Amino acid sequence: MGRLKSEVKGALRKCKHLCIKITALKINRQVKIRNLRRDAQSGKWLLPEEQETAKVLLNLIVPSDTETPGVDDIDVLGPSAIEVLDKLIARRPERQVIYARGLLCFDIWAREVYGRAIGEIDVEGQLNLVSSAEMLWKRTREGRSVFAKVRNPVAEMIVHARGGRLFAAELFNQIRNDCLRIFYTSRVGWIWLEYDGPPMDEGYPKLSKRH
Repeated sequence: MGRLKSEVKGALRKCKHLCIKITALKINRQVKIRNLRRDAQSGKWLLPEEQETAKVLLNLIVPSDTETPGVDDIDVLGPSAIEVLDKLIARRPERQVIYARGLLCFDIWAREVYGRAIGEIDVEGQLNLVSSAEMLWKRTREGRSVFAKVRNPVAEMIVHARGGRLFAAELFNQIRNDCLRIFYTSRVGWIWLEYDGPPMDEGYPKLSKRH
């Protein structure tokens, strides 16, 4: 039984890596085109269309209402969330890969489902995509039994890989963490929490390097 489980795990890993590799070929070609444009612009890492997609995701993760500030409000007392995020990405090469592929794939996914980029669809559609990305991320990480995972794994991976959805799910996890950090280290976030401490408007790059 132990040997069988080991063989099944190995087969599933190979299947997943193959699907990702095939999907990455198409996605990476588009990323390279964006990177050529990125190299030609100065001052910012995110391209204009990437900024728009990132703003949508940030505002869905930490939205504002009449009583509670959101990530879109932090520029009242400091740099905007997209400015802080841009600097976080620029400092970390591993983040650049996740964001370059993920932001592109969220728009591909939105166009596949709704016929438009994620920034051009209504909030309900945006929430549907983000919820699907979150569920997909959880499914790739959950501790299901080996035999539960083997149920039609090839078809499942193909569906997930289609249009780069695996990359969108990977980005969701990263941008959710970054968004929370950006908000709760901002002056607006600290004032809202009524916490008497020094806000860190640029995030905490020195602390991040320690871990």
